[in-house]
Amino acid sequence: MAADIQLREGYILPIREGDVLNWNAAEVCWVNKKGHSKSFDWAELIPGNRLHMVTEVWHGNDKILEKRLFSSGCFNRFQQFADLRPFQKKFGSDARFTVKASLYGYNEDGCFEDGQYRNGILMAHAEKEFVPWSSPAKLEKRIELKYLPGLNSEHSIQGNYFPRFGDVDNDGRYEIFFSQGTTGQMMYDMDGKLLWEWRCEDGAYEEMRQDSDCAIYDIDNDGFAEVICVRKLDGRICICIVDGRTGKLKKSAVWPKYLERLEGGHRSSLRIANLRGMERPSDIVASEDYVHMTVFDDNLNELWDFDPETQVKYPASWFANIHGYPYKLGLGHAPQFCDINHDGKEEILWGATLLDSTGKIIWSRNDLRMVGNREDEHIDCPRFVDINDDGDLKIYFSSGGYLLDLNGKVLMSLEEKGYKIMHGQRAAIVRVDPDSEEKQLLQMDFHYSEFGCCLMIFDLNGKMLNHFPIYRCFMVGNWDDTAVKRIFLADKKNNQTRIIDGKGNTLCTIPAKMYLWESVVADVCGDSRDKFVTPVVTEDGRAYLDIYSCSSQCGDPAEDQHLFRKNSTKFWNWTAF
Repeated sequence: MAADIQLREGYILPIREGDVLNWNAAEVCWVNKKGHSKSFDWAELIPGNRLHMVTEVWHGNDKILEKRLFSSGCFNRFQQFADLRPFQKKFGSDARFTVKASLYGYNEDGCFEDGQYRNGILMAHAEKEFVPWSSPAKLEKRIELKYLPGLNSEHSIQGNYFPRFGDVDNDGRYEIFFSQGTTGQMMYDMDGKLLWEWRCEDGAYEEMRQDSDCAIYDIDNDGFAEVICVRKLDGRICICIVDGRTGKLKKSAVWPKYLERLEGGHRSSLRIANLRGMERPSDIVASEDYVHMTVFDDNLNELWDFDPETQVKYPASWFANIHGYPYKLGLGHAPQFCDINHDGKEEILWGATLLDSTGKIIWSRNDLRMVGNREDEHIDCPRFVDINDDGDLKIYFSSGGYLLDLNGKVLMSLEEKGYKIMHGQRAAIVRVDPDSEEKQLLQMDFHYSEFGCCLMIFDLNGKMLNHFPIYRCFMVGNWDDTAVKRIFLADKKNNQTRIIDGKGNTLCTIPAKMYLWESVVADVCGDSRDKFVTPVVTEDGRAYLDIYSCSSQCGDPAEDQHLFRKNSTKFWNWTAF
């Protein structure tokens, strides 16, 4: 975070983390907020048009660095860097430093005397404690992929590379699955070997968007995971059970009530649940965003169908009626599952609506203002949450920021705290502050909040602790094996990914872009530490999947056998939402 103390109108002096050789540096940058124009009166704001910036680095009570920068011209930007690497080596990697910066303006009587400038006017001052990067990133693995052009003129190339992970051959290592609409699918191993590929000549991206959820799961209990996905067969959109090792079709069923009119491409979710009370999850839940759900057994026999259009008790709101969308019940994207009444059968949380295991509505909160009256009436990220790790589950809605009990009663609302969160694209309740024993609420709003597209951090009572401008998304993960989660942010300006702690201090940067759909933060290597996984498409027409890890926790890859340890992480219901 920038530390700003504005002493004179028109001047601000932020101190922030900068990148020098991908290491630690403090950047001090004076910016004249009024800008530079013909009508700007420099003589009024800068006496004598002379500036003097002093940057100091302190370690405890000792000043260990002083830098001076002088100017006699008219600038609206004045910048210094203080490289902290030598001091980090001298005082240790855990050392903390305080950076102090002052900006002075001088009139005609100003002079340099006894090593100091006299008669200067202090125009701005700032101080900030600087925490050196403690968790630098390392490119652990680069997997070269088959290059595929954009699926259409509006769809970016990297959208071809939305990775899903699963162990299809039961060897303890993950394989990587990619689906490109209904045009094709690819399966790779972690060494970059293409295991199989399926292509459809008349397929299209719009028929099934690449960010639709699929499942890699041993649905038939034969010891090897299948891929439950969508393919176009004989001109029809079908739900398919595919052999994960070979790509060969095992079973298929025509997608029920497929809606071709959905704008922006058809997006769906195929997830695994235990709705019949079996010994292991064996039910396939196929949902179309906002509008429809059908449940199948493990042989693709239809069990039941849920159509919100039949729910006359819950009318669509004014927006749905005007635009002709069948939006009701505040339905959203990927449904969540949990056996909340302990009868052995899971209930379904789909947007703002809770269904029982047979598809009957238990309750719906589409009456909440930030759910039923937002521009497209759905919740991107509904979650079952265990706030205190005591088994007492709650439910959280990312749109509006509502915390509810399992009966649908609102316990806390960010809306009531004065925060207008209409497009809560992502949210998480995790511990990111090492100084707190409790978890924090991380809430993203795409563009409607007073801060623009940003990540806001609250305590569990709804008090804002911090907020950061971001680009489109954030993720959290166990990056450096500490007691708290780290936050991953897309740094679009510098084409990189920034990892920060809960106070906004940068731990490291990764020289690769972070994407809303295609990037993943997860334990894909089986060592209990999350990696940052992202596709990279180069200008010379080559495609890669890069896997980054925390280098302070990793040894020699040739000797580090934990990279291929048996992994028990349940990825089969992973979703970008």
